[in-house]
Amino acid sequence: MTDMLKVQDAGFRSLVAAQLVTRRVYIGFLQAAGRRVPPPLTRSGSPANAVTWASQVEAAEFCAWLGKQEGGQYRLPSMAELGTFHNQAGQEGLEVGVWPADAERQAPDCVAHDACFCEWTCETEEVPVYGTDQVRVLGSIFYPPWLREGSNVVHVQAHMLATEGYSFVSFRVAQDG
Repeated sequence: MTDMLKVQDAGFRSLVAAQLVTRRVYIGFLQAAGRRVPPPLTRSGSPANAVTWASQVEAAEFCAWLGKQEGGQYRLPSMAELGTFHNQAGQEGLEVGVWPADAERQAPDCVAHDACFCEWTCETEEVPVYGTDQVRVLGSIFYPPWLREGSNVVHVQAHMLATEGYSFVSFRVAQDG
């Protein structure tokens, strides 16, 4: 994985990928693993765009696969790492791939262009299913700073089903640094 940014705070020192994982690379992973490519990824859109429709579970599997391919150890970044990463990238004026190259930053049709608003993190939470002994695993997603500015979005984090992919969630890889 190229273009890794060093991020450091009181609790960590990491490398975080400057760009989100692309559709091209993710489809390569699915094909190498003998998995079906989800229909949304076969529709129009640039292979260089950030991948969407990958669940947190699949994103973590991708990180492990990429590590084996490149002889390293990759994982999803934590909430703290992404917060520091986005703040640092913003201060340095770096483009960190939150939007695909061929999409405009305009609602309401941004999802139709595979726009990415949020990113998977490595955090999960188990939530009991009411009236059963089962639990649902929720994956934590990170809202980038520019989405929160001037909007009603006040949370940095939300939880989604870890086993489902979403049109507005992508991911990037990280490693200990």
